[in-house]
Amino acid sequence: MTTLGGTALRRDRLPSLTHATISCMAFTDDDARDYVAKVRWQFATTMPQWPHEYTVLRWRPEFAEQFFNLVARIRTDGIVKPWPPDAATPRYHHHYLELDGWEYWTMDDILADTKLINRARLDDPASA
Repeated sequence: MTTLGGTALRRDRLPSLTHATISCMAFTDDDARDYVAKVRWQFATTMPQWPHEYTVLRWRPEFAEQFFNLVARIRTDGIVKPWPPDAATPRYHHHYLELDGWEYWTMDDILADTKLINRARLDDPASA
């Protein structure tokens, strides 16, 4: 297993991600803004008590490089937080990246297995 900034990458998936993983070090806030502005975000209706949206890689495969660069950026620059935040024993500890009033996170441990990115408004008390 290889890692990128502490993110696990499966060796059998590296060839398809090589370019994306190499360029993620230069993936800026403006690059992230560009990506999130051009993909579709879907409200997560299965969890209305925790309002958030998600985008799926397969919806816009032509932006796979940007997708994986954002995932890598979330994991390298994001802050690890427990979820749910008020639980005595949180169920998850994910990296969260804040950008322009939104908080972005992913669920998969392995970068190459990641298929969606979640986001929630930071100013929405129900999403915390």
